[in-house]
Amino acid sequence: MVTIYTNTTVKSDRYYLSKGIINANDVGAAFLLLAFIHLMKHIEQQIRQFQDKLLTPNLIENPDFFRSVWDAVECGIMVLDVLDGGAEYRYAAFNPAFQRISVMPTEALLGKTFKEALPDDIVHNYHKKYIECVRTGKTVCFDSQFWVDGKQTWWSLNVAPVCDKNLRIYQLVITVKDITRHKAEIEERQFIKQALQGNEEHFRNQEQFLRSIYDGAQNSFVVVNVLENGEYQYAGWNKAAEALTGIKRQHIKGKTFEEIFKPAEAAKLQKYHDKCVQQGIAISFEDYFLYEGQTIWLLTQLNPLFDSTGRIYRIVATCIDISERKRIEQALQVSEARFRGLVENANDIIFEYSADNKFTYISPRVIDILGRQASELIGEDTTSDVHPEDVVKIVALAKHVFETGQKQEGIEFRIQHQDGRYIWVTCSLSPVKDSQGNITAMQGILRDIDEKKAAEESLQQSSYELQQKAQYLEQALQQLKRTQAQLLQSEKMSSLGQLVAGVAHEINNPVSFIYSNLEPAKIYINDLLHLVYLYQKYYPNPVSAITEEIETIDLEFIKTDLPKLFSSMKMGADRIKQIVLSLRNFSRMDEAEYKEVNIHEGIDNTLVILEHRIKATINRPAINVTKQYGNLPLVECYAGQLNQVFMNILSNALDALEERDFKRSLSEIEILPSCINILTENIDNKYICIEITDNGSGIPASVQKRLFDPFFMTKPIGKGTGMGLSISYQIVTEKHNGDLQCVSSPGQGTTFVIKIPVKQRRP
Repeated sequence: MVTIYTNTTVKSDRYYLSKGIINANDVGAAFLLLAFIHLMKHIEQQIRQFQDKLLTPNLIENPDFFRSVWDAVECGIMVLDVLDGGAEYRYAAFNPAFQRISVMPTEALLGKTFKEALPDDIVHNYHKKYIECVRTGKTVCFDSQFWVDGKQTWWSLNVAPVCDKNLRIYQLVITVKDITRHKAEIEERQFIKQALQGNEEHFRNQEQFLRSIYDGAQNSFVVVNVLENGEYQYAGWNKAAEALTGIKRQHIKGKTFEEIFKPAEAAKLQKYHDKCVQQGIAISFEDYFLYEGQTIWLLTQLNPLFDSTGRIYRIVATCIDISERKRIEQALQVSEARFRGLVENANDIIFEYSADNKFTYISPRVIDILGRQASELIGEDTTSDVHPEDVVKIVALAKHVFETGQKQEGIEFRIQHQDGRYIWVTCSLSPVKDSQGNITAMQGILRDIDEKKAAEESLQQSSYELQQKAQYLEQALQQLKRTQAQLLQSEKMSSLGQLVAGVAHEINNPVSFIYSNLEPAKIYINDLLHLVYLYQKYYPNPVSAITEEIETIDLEFIKTDLPKLFSSMKMGADRIKQIVLSLRNFSRMDEAEYKEVNIHEGIDNTLVILEHRIKATINRPAINVTKQYGNLPLVECYAGQLNQVFMNILSNALDALEERDFKRSLSEIEILPSCINILTENIDNKYICIEITDNGSGIPASVQKRLFDPFFMTKPIGKGTGMGLSISYQIVTEKHNGDLQCVSSPGQGTTFVIKIPVKQRRP
């Protein structure tokens, strides 16, 4: 009996097999190799004998025996019908073993011909072998190679003919065996044979292959020799190590750690290599090294190599530069410390509580606001110190956040201080979710608004002076609207910009004055009301004249109405500030030369100025304005002049829509509402296109021809100068080297198309 050793690897001048070791000059190895080849041929011969027996009449006459063999045999068997004398073949049957090794589902192959089931190139290769079998009437054997999921697969096929009583071949029985492993073993045997024959060229190729891996790797490979006396000397390193250290490999060969690196770095390397030698196993570590003033973090694995005596004679190190990762980790640590500092030093109380309403974290600010230590509240119920009247509100808030997963802000309630008094706070709650989206906890911010509440309660009084200021604001707003109407008709761009900027500046001063005095006014009025409150408290029975005056001015109503008055005044002041900002941006007085600007901002500022014409009125609903903004680059242009173009075109569109809506009933407007669509597009980063479209009545072709002529207009006398579109055309074509077109049909609306280059040509 001969024992065959298969799994073969190469190491130095010895060849290790799975059950033994043979030397390069061992004659017995050659004998074992020949024995293995002989055994493989013997197995193939048995397979062929079994195949011949399978087709004998005796077996065919015994169906049960044939079926048991068909099902139990380990090699794959398939039966092909021979069609047209061998011109075509059809799949007739497959045994279970073939179904297990088949690349394609056998159910999809049964009943199909070769050409129906397989690609032409595969059909051609197999067809030649099958025709040979049919032509000669003899068994044909061949090997087939193909790829499955990126892996090479080999089959050994034996094709045997089956004849009818007239000796006509009507079927082919094909046995299939997966010989992929066998092919790999043959390759290994060839490798061993080459090694036994001293094929130096093969070894040189292998060495070159390994060196290409060694030098082509992105990670650093370092080889260190372990001397008999326990010292270490560099044997070499790859190109990646050269790039990392800046030292060529020829300069380190035979040198020690101390000869290459500074003492501190050499001591680290000595320590880790000693540990690897002492333990006798591969070790990994992360550490930093200072080289030429630079800190380099490395993830290193030391792999010991043993000689025939079991001594570690060499250590191969694989080094990965993790400096960037370490910098990120350090940055995260700094960021975490920074955010922790922000939380702990914030003026508000930041807290977290679990799903069972128990505090799990409270920031140190709680001692200043509630007079309690954070440690005292950890584990307590979240509603334990809430005012009894506000508990229901807080419970409902938490329930809503848990059910919806939505953040809630600005909930006001009272909470008890350590000294027993209740103070007003505002709370914002946010859910904390796990990776599956389940809410596991709640985080919140608690802000002390006790003083704010006192101020709000004091702002329940009014004064004639504030009413006069409110009227002044209204008059200023009306004046601003009239100024806007005048600016829209101006045909000189520089005058328009100066006027708009001047108006914005002048209005901004009184608005800022009024806006900044609202808060002091609240305080003064609060003091007066508080004084009234004290009089009512300590002098509950005033003289009749005071009582009559209280009833005359309706003091209780004044107290209730004051917050509404202040909210209204603040809303008006905010609106004026927004309009002033839009006017300043619209005029762009500080941009007399070409400048890169955001076109969308200019359109948006124009819409803000025209908002009073867009919003709903008593006679009609609001005009729908939709914006389809593309990804535009910054455009080099005269920003103020382009804003005037947008103003002229949008104003004309609004005029056309208002004129049509004036002739329609409210129901007709609701069926077909007026709308304006603004679309921007980037054309190859060279041009931008702006389309402003309305769904008005459209413009006849005869009018379109003269649309950009100076002083030409279709509006009634007194409602225009006929210069708006003419000036716009000049701005787009002459100032910006662009194009302005009008596309319109009666009853189909109107579209103005503005096209200008992203970069302007310099003279």
